[in-house]
Amino acid sequence: MLILKLSLLTLLTVGPGLLVYAETQVTCQGDNAVLICGDGVLNIQSVNYGRSDSTTCSDGRPSSEITNTKCCAAYTLAIVTSMCEGKSSCVVPATNSVFSDPCFGTYKYLTINYSCVELKASVTCEGDDAVLTCGDDFITVYCANYGRTDFTTCSAGAPKNQIAKTDCYANNTLSEVKNRCEGKKKCVVPATNSVFSDPCYSTYKYLSIGYSCRDH
Repeated sequence: MLILKLSLLTLLTVGPGLLVYAETQVTCQGDNAVLICGDGVLNIQSVNYGRSDSTTCSDGRPSSEITNTKCCAAYTLAIVTSMCEGKSSCVVPATNSVFSDPCFGTYKYLTINYSCVELKASVTCEGDDAVLTCGDDFITVYCANYGRTDFTTCSAGAPKNQIAKTDCYANNTLSEVKNRCEGKKKCVVPATNSVFSDPCYSTYKYLSIGYSCRDH
């Protein structure tokens, strides 16, 4: 697999204490782009599948396949965003079957500019209110769950039978939190069954949210 990865380019600050690692990955046609953010999540900034120069991914290629340098597939940003945005990692095939063929006979490559966003974490026990604040910046919600996924969180004083179920997920959590918080400087989300319904009856639940503060 030939992946031309331009390692760490920029270290940006997009909010108080929040770091974004900006990278560019170039993947030749037929291979897979593998994006990994470790403890952070992916924020896709710009994408192109096509060809904008005659040197990238050109080894062994006849001149007829690399001379068209104005090749750009439509909807590449939307496609990669839908596959990768908000995830800790993703794999994107650099193929015509994913992006269509914007220039027949040209050997193409996939260029992805992205950043790894380190998330703020909010955990609120059932019955309390989650309060998200971003100062002068704006909230972007990446992940959320109302339920229970371990034995220890919000377990103090709870009977064992109320914390035993650890595969409890409310399907509407992310959409509900986004509706209340996305794009705002501050929001309050009650961690209650009345907001999210009850995904696991008789289990003591909690609301966990992963978000960032962006300046736009």
